[in-house]
Amino acid sequence: MDWSIRILLDRLSNSLFLINKTKFYFGCTRLFLVTKRFSHFVGLAKSDIDNQLARYQVRPESIDLCLAAIHEFVAYVRANESGTLRYEVWQERDDPTRFVHIFVFRDAEADRIHSESAAVKKFSSILYPECLAPVEFIDYQHVVSNI
Repeated sequence: MDWSIRILLDRLSNSLFLINKTKFYFGCTRLFLVTKRFSHFVGLAKSDIDNQLARYQVRPESIDLCLAAIHEFVAYVRANESGTLRYEVWQERDDPTRFVHIFVFRDAEADRIHSESAAVKKFSSILYPECLAPVEFIDYQHVVSNI
């Protein structure tokens, strides 16, 4: 099996370079080292990784406030949470009041550290009052990936 290491920058790949049959992807921001199969993401078994998704809808008049809070929060996660292997926020194109957060934690301890952080409390205090309904958190089991 080919376990070549790929370097991804927040999955926003702009360029691909091949060096000694190892693929290097360069895009924006944070550096990830992953193997060809996601089940060996940074050397962890698929069952060791916590995959979660959060989805919610905000009031139309609060989109700018929420986007600013999202950017600040993800910058904190990027700089301070090494156990948060992936944190992405997606905004629905056809309805910009709807958001999805995709996050992957190294393990349950990384999830706990994230959930109990002051940054989560601050982010939640801004976001939750603007939501039309409670944020829905969903745990997922990884099945397959193209990375």
